[in-house]
Amino acid sequence: MSGHEHDHTHDHDRGHDHDHDHDHDANGAGIELVPGFHDIVHWLSEQSCIALSEDGVHASIVFLGLPGGGVKAQVFDAKTQEDVAPTWGKIATWARGIGADSVYFIAEGQRGEEENELEDVLVFAALHRDGHEVNLQTPFTRNEDGTATVGETKPSEIVALPFNEMREVWGLPLVTVEAEGEHDHSHDGHDHSH
Repeated sequence: MSGHEHDHTHDHDRGHDHDHDHDHDANGAGIELVPGFHDIVHWLSEQSCIALSEDGVHASIVFLGLPGGGVKAQVFDAKTQEDVAPTWGKIATWARGIGADSVYFIAEGQRGEEENELEDVLVFAALHRDGHEVNLQTPFTRNEDGTATVGETKPSEIVALPFNEMREVWGLPLVTVEAEGEHDHSHDGHDHSH
């Protein structure tokens, strides 16, 4: 070659649109990917961790995914356990109205066996209309300067919320969350705000 190499890296990363025609069967971890859905999961999870680390707090937010790849956001403002079901009912109506094909929920929560040993976590839960689910938790600690130190995001065995109102919209089987030894305190009506 004449002194210079040809750069064959194409600009696939910039302006990442979510219309993938190529097949995403498995990403090596045995998880079947839904084009667009897992991109949004990754992006929202990353962005929420950045926001939490900078602001020291994270509001409870619901995102609805649209078939074209966009998302619409709304603050999840249920204040009491009694408000939770009606709030999800409104979100389900909104989802039906805009033809959403996925839902993403991000909120602060706590995990642990004993009340005095609870650890703060950022809870991320997502559901696609084809039944794919993602449950992630990111531990964090608040710093005195108003920021937060965010740990590693990992898949969670705990179903933070069943999304049953959304499952009804999409004709998916409903989920019952059983109270087992491992408690998940993310938006189960306990107020753990600081």
